Amino acid sequence: MNGLGKVVITCLAAVALSACGTELQKAEKVSPPGSGYDSGLYEGYLGLSKAEYGEGDYKSSDLFALRAVSAAAGKDGGPESLEKWPLPADKAGELGSARSRLIAALGEGAAQKMPGQAAAAQVSFDCWLQEQRVSENFQPDDIAACRDGFYTALAALEKKPVAAVVKPEPEVSALRYVIYFDFNSTEIDEKAKAVIFEAEAAARRLKGGRIAVSGYTDTVGSAKYNDVLSKLRAGAVAKLMESQGYPAERVSAEGFGKTNLAVPTPDGVKEPGNRRAVIYVQPK
Repeated sequence: MNGLGKVVITCLAAVALSACGTELQKAEKVSPPGSGYDSGLYEGYLGLSKAEYGEGDYKSSDLFALRAVSAAAGKDGGPESLEKWPLPADKAGELGSARSRLIAALGEGAAQKMPGQAAAAQVSFDCWLQEQRVSENFQPDDIAACRDGFYTALAALEKKPVAAVVKPEPEVSALRYVIYFDFNSTEIDEKAKAVIFEAEAAARRLKGGRIAVSGYTDTVGSAKYNDVLSKLRAGAVAKLMESQGYPAERVSAEGFGKTNLAVPTPDGVKEPGNRRAVIYVQPK
């Protein structure tokens, strides 16, 4: 290889390294809070960031590093939303239930009463969610470690025996599916159709299961316009299901415009993760 080729490769490598995985170094330089809930969150997220960096997952490392910085500044936003990442259909129910229980515990003052356990519960939950997402979901030991860590910490917050919550009994809960739309569009592409048909098949297996579709938009445009667009998106999903023979009386569709953002953004931002429809398949 000539000298010019070596220079080009060296430059490309430097650009690649500077494009990701740099948030960890920034987080390590932040002055952490002295003690309490925010301190526990900072240390927990920083530890996850280091672990992901060591595995070469720089995107996840950056994500946790940013959470560590927010915690150090006292601006943590709570456990991650399930809508941030697509999840396996058979795991969404348990994760949704787990998040609801954590939110309830935090709402009852767990962060003030038991800051260490509360921080451990939130960090473990976000770790579990990140490891269980569809694009990851290939490290069963890591998933189990995060999940068990969450249930152990949550048991302390709820004052229940650990054995009762580490391996909870299966619950019949709503299954959750998410599809995404192009900007200002209600068109359903082939990838989204496959998800919709999977949701419909799950509802048929429940023999009378109900389907609720919620439509959403990003923050570009007026609230009135986006309310209409979100309803059209939800309606398009419902119409497709009905065209496949699923009873119309068992399908409901509702639009929520640019509220309940999966990815928080300022107004006027084209965020693909917010242009979505969420399909809930509910037992009879």
